[in-house]
Amino acid sequence: MMPHCVHWIVMFGETDPPRLSWRRWLAHGYRHCSMVGDLPLGGSLLIEHVGSDLRLTQCTRNAEQMALAYLEAGEVRHAYLMRPCRPPPRPRLRPPMTCVEVVKAILGIHAPFVLTPLQLARHLVARGARDVAVRIPTLSIP
Repeated sequence: MMPHCVHWIVMFGETDPPRLSWRRWLAHGYRHCSMVGDLPLGGSLLIEHVGSDLRLTQCTRNAEQMALAYLEAGEVRHAYLMRPCRPPPRPRLRPPMTCVEVVKAILGIHAPFVLTPLQLARHLVARGARDVAVRIPTLSIP
């Protein structure tokens, strides 16, 4: 059972290194997705599907701090704040399991034709996801 999170931040970016040749056909900046959500007792949970591994990492920072850190580091290009569907998602068989299918399963999204990270991002925005803005200070050279 996944922990109940009030909201999730879905992050999109590149894969490092691009091991699979078919990823070159995906939109630049939308070749991979992962998500991070605040935990009820503090901290956050980072969920990422890589290859045949599902990585769950408990972090001490909250979800927004994690997303901003990834954006500022350039590891993520886009991040969207999304509330999970109500009622809680039911388990479904979703072959083949990709990073997009993991995010859809956790958010409770049943959209069989949403297959790529870019399609997922557009679907989230259409459902009311809010773009997480990044304020990176500009350097002024005297």
